[in-house]
Amino acid sequence: MTSTFKKSASKQHGIHRGANELRVKFNQALALHQSGQYADADLIYQAIVQRDPKHFDALHMSGVIAHQRGDSRLAAKLISRALAVNPWSAAAHSNKGAAQRAQGQHADALASFDRAIGLSPGDAMAHMNRGLVLLDLHRYEAALASSLTAVSIKADYAEAHLNCGVALEALRQFESALESAERSLRLDPAQAKGWNNRGNALRALHHLHEAELSYRQAVALNPHYSEAHYNLGNVLGDTLHHQAALASFDQAIALNPGLADAHYGRGLELIELKRQDQALASFAQVATLCPEYPELQGIDLLTRLSIGQWDGCDQGLRELSERLDRGELACAPLVATVASGSPKTQQQAAKLWIQHKFPPVSWPLLKRPQRTGSKIRVAYFSADFGEHPVSYLMAEVFETHDRSQFELYAFALGPRKADGMTGRIAANFDAFIEVGQASDREIAQHARHLAIDIAVDLGGHTLHGRTGVFAQRAAPIQLSYIGYLGTTGAAYYDYLLADHCLIPEQHQAHYCEKILYLPSYQANDRQRAIADHRFTRSEIGLPATGFVYCCFNNNFKISPTTFDGWMRILAAVEGSVLMLYADNPFVAANLKKEAAARQIAPERLIFVGRLPRPLYLARYRVADLFLDTLPYNAGATASDALWAGLPVLTCRGESFASRMAASLLTAIELPELITENQADFESLAIELAQEPQRLHALRNRLAANRHQTPLFDTLAFTRSLESGFVQMLERHWAALPPEHIHVKPARRPASN
Repeated sequence: MTSTFKKSASKQHGIHRGANELRVKFNQALALHQSGQYADADLIYQAIVQRDPKHFDALHMSGVIAHQRGDSRLAAKLISRALAVNPWSAAAHSNKGAAQRAQGQHADALASFDRAIGLSPGDAMAHMNRGLVLLDLHRYEAALASSLTAVSIKADYAEAHLNCGVALEALRQFESALESAERSLRLDPAQAKGWNNRGNALRALHHLHEAELSYRQAVALNPHYSEAHYNLGNVLGDTLHHQAALASFDQAIALNPGLADAHYGRGLELIELKRQDQALASFAQVATLCPEYPELQGIDLLTRLSIGQWDGCDQGLRELSERLDRGELACAPLVATVASGSPKTQQQAAKLWIQHKFPPVSWPLLKRPQRTGSKIRVAYFSADFGEHPVSYLMAEVFETHDRSQFELYAFALGPRKADGMTGRIAANFDAFIEVGQASDREIAQHARHLAIDIAVDLGGHTLHGRTGVFAQRAAPIQLSYIGYLGTTGAAYYDYLLADHCLIPEQHQAHYCEKILYLPSYQANDRQRAIADHRFTRSEIGLPATGFVYCCFNNNFKISPTTFDGWMRILAAVEGSVLMLYADNPFVAANLKKEAAARQIAPERLIFVGRLPRPLYLARYRVADLFLDTLPYNAGATASDALWAGLPVLTCRGESFASRMAASLLTAIELPELITENQADFESLAIELAQEPQRLHALRNRLAANRHQTPLFDTLAFTRSLESGFVQMLERHWAALPPEHIHVKPARRPASN
């Protein structure tokens, strides 16, 4: 926002009596000034000052022109000279404040505006400009108060209404921010800033289509408005139009190469387009423009990990953990689960994220009375209803819920999907509600209107997650489960679902939620089909002989330390190979290069791509042993491997994400595959390759346990989950606060 100047001249103090010639010259200069002929006007002002160094009006107006021509330092100097002549001019104090603000002298600017208001309390422009300084200082409540005062003085003050909206948006009062922007536009529909700010409020409310239209109107009115092009890029990215988003960011950068936000947004879209090498170049540009850019180091490191470009990665990961420990907002919580295996550090990252992005909203929730004979209403919230690991795990849980006891509601948060899994899931709910274009408050209101008892967040701090819905308190009891593997960092999540392997009781302090302990953590779908196709080794690109290790985890989970261990294993097992999933065009070449640097022939790394799910599961049959990653374990991927009959070897860490595979192996009763340190992990991986009978015995136990142990007993899992729901709700009805709950194992039916 640009401070507004008054172009008024004093009628009482500035012109010496009898100086008719100077009066005529000043009026001539003022007319030129008001018509926009700044250079000609200023020549006359300067000539007047040469004749009369204490000519208030000429000094004042010459300062105004200096500011309008971009020399705010000179402007403040000239206006100060004018004020030495006449210190009672409110307009001059106000204009001096605008010049000081342009130089970043916020304290001085605030003092100047306060002086102007003291001399002229009804000066709406001074109040509005004072509000701008307070916005610069992030004093949003005070900025709102100043802007509202300007509006109370001058109800049709479009710019003041606009500034109210900016302050309200910063205060996360998005509905009110939208109202202020629209009031401003009714007064002045041709202002590009108004349309841009309307778009910002609409985007914050997740009304993405309307936000896009507002940004497009802003750039139509002002094609050179770089911030509006940037914001248009953001909303296009939100709606998965990544190529169009990239074009908008490029346009913003062409107009303003120093706009760090646009370079950052460009990098994010390049990641979506699998052009990670160019994304890193964009992030480097952000670092040059703004070294302290929030979240930059985290996303840069995650991108490097995802393509196996590890130069400086180890040091960067250490620095990132140290920054989080110091309380800096250095990365999103998901990045922290990759960067650090410390549950304390991960909790710090999550709490910082909540504090800055999703603070709790004060909105009283009436305590719901206990209902006799009524069904418990459970709502699952997810952006991943469809072809996604969350749905692959949860589908059968939705199908096996006891519908005599529970009503089920689905709130679909993400872009609409039309695939077989979405249809399968939707059929199991009393209502499947598409809310991707609704605001956090609207979604929470809808949940309250339905009298939801328990709201289950299946996304957390993941893509398209809607933590803000839970900040609004969508239900009396709120639970985090399966999408995000760690603490949410928010007190408004009452419970986090886990098991004793994932969160030992001595680790509870590192979680902001109370723990709902189930006998086994992970839900599973026993109906996932494995294709009958039997892959040959040559079909996949494997050598005819040799032990086959594999890891189909996302590439960002492969740290240099994990890879070092894998290469030592390959070195010890002659003829062995490692089969990896490549989710981008760069990772294969980079990891082959890293293997060669560790004296491992690059051809011993075999990279495979995405397959239809039944074939993907069948591909596991070609491998001999799954090697896990640390500190972010395999989750759904480990479950897939075990379902397909492939043993999974893991090393148990300290954090939730680094204990996932250990939880699965405990549930399927194969604790021998859980190691406690890197040396034991490597030793066991080598021993199992060299002792085929031992591995064969593990495979046989896995095959037998698949149908006899808790991991894939979906019905028992669902009954345990329902028992937990009832216990949480009973505490709520009894007016007791959330507390750790330990659900006893469901009784298994006797076998015949």
